[in-house]
Amino acid sequence: MKNVENDVDDIPFATVTIAELLVRQGHAARGLAMYEKLLRESPGNSDLKKRIMELAAQLGRPSPFAEEQNVDSGNTSELVRILNLWLVAIRERKEYVQRNFGFHDP
Repeated sequence: MKNVENDVDDIPFATVTIAELLVRQGHAARGLAMYEKLLRESPGNSDLKKRIMELAAQLGRPSPFAEEQNVDSGNTSELVRILNLWLVAIRERKEYVQRNFGFHDP
């Protein structure tokens, strides 16, 4: 029996339109495979990643981008620390501009 994932290789060209037609015609696994093929050709395409995550969830499959979505707790505390430093710097800059240039919040 032919693997559904390889079935999209039989289609001479892959497009988002064809992938979406496959999904709408009830061939979500083939559509997902085509989206994955498109993503291999354009790895930075966030729209393709989003649609792949949606289809994977619809098919009950784990997200292929789970590692990108997860931030471990060690990184989270460091991220919060950095963002708080930014917030302090922004507040200080705002006060400086208000003091020295007469700009005030409405």
